[in-house]
Amino acid sequence: MFATFAVIIITAGRAGHSARKKIGSLARPMIFCERDNESMFKKKILAIAMAAVAALSMTTAFAAFNWTTPVVNRTGKATVEVIPYVKTSNGSGGFAWKTSDCAAAVSSENIYFAVKLTVAANPDTDWLANASVELEAAGLTSAWDNSAYDAIPLTSVDEDSSRQAVYYLTRESAAGNALAAVPWTKLSSSFTLADDVEQQDSLCIFTAPVQNSNKAKVCATLTSSFGTGSSAFTAGAVGEYYVTYGNNALSIYPDAATAAADSARFLVRYTINASTERVTSVTNQAGSTAPDDYDTIKAFFGIDVGTRVNQSLVNANFGWSDEVQSCFKWGSSTAIVTPDCDVSIPKTGDASVMAYAAIAAVSALGVMVKRK
Repeated sequence: MFATFAVIIITAGRAGHSARKKIGSLARPMIFCERDNESMFKKKILAIAMAAVAALSMTTAFAAFNWTTPVVNRTGKATVEVIPYVKTSNGSGGFAWKTSDCAAAVSSENIYFAVKLTVAANPDTDWLANASVELEAAGLTSAWDNSAYDAIPLTSVDEDSSRQAVYYLTRESAAGNALAAVPWTKLSSSFTLADDVEQQDSLCIFTAPVQNSNKAKVCATLTSSFGTGSSAFTAGAVGEYYVTYGNNALSIYPDAATAAADSARFLVRYTINASTERVTSVTNQAGSTAPDDYDTIKAFFGIDVGTRVNQSLVNANFGWSDEVQSCFKWGSSTAIVTPDCDVSIPKTGDASVMAYAAIAAVSALGVMVKRK
């Protein structure tokens, strides 16, 4: 589009990218009379503005799901972290716990750690219901090769939290590492787990005897999957709606309670031909206002007559398979460091002073040899 001495170029990007204007000089300007020039310039500006609005409006018109090449839609609901602890003197003859990124292992002695779970605000209830944490250890005694740690459910996690929440895996009692009946304890005003933890608050800290200090390692893996592998999506929350799939139909309800009370009270139902796997008809009982109106539902799900819908596509669009892992490996050659990572012989702890002294001597010798 041309105006006097200038050209305006509109570049339409993909969804989420705003239109950009560039103005560049013309080598040979086109000259119009005063009146025509002004009129055409105004018309072109109006056309450009309307085109820009249309381009930007398209970014919100795309469906949340893709029925050709689906993508995972549920991720990042929670994270897990293995946090190493060491014993330190509390100044009154006892000990306290302190986190230490340079915690080290000594064979036949103990290492200590906590498992921290951070859950995002307003978590997806289906995601949480299908999530679990697995603990795996290496270089520790056989007591940690225990099926009790294979799939720890998130049963005690608050599904209605409007804020991010932090939980710690909790032991049943001060003796042993058996998990509590309610395995996750939420940080609150009545329960805190700061960097320094007093001895009486140690139910969230696990003790693990070391068998091989060179391999001492603990991993926590958080997984949540649904509608993947051998399982199939048949019903579940999708966005603001509740969806059921089966018997050659995909039905959309305002919520799970409505679907359970009366299967005929759907907002929209898509009938699917079993042979062609295509939608053949749409039954619309939607309301007149968003989000329960048909236009909003159609735009969100991206389904219409002719759309291909089958179990694998439903699984891929409405299901998920998430995994996040955290590991900590204790160092055996740095066993003489303090919680602040300073080299010294500790005053308290399970490892004997002689063991630490021996390691200190060997380390010091190594330093002397290196300096020669």
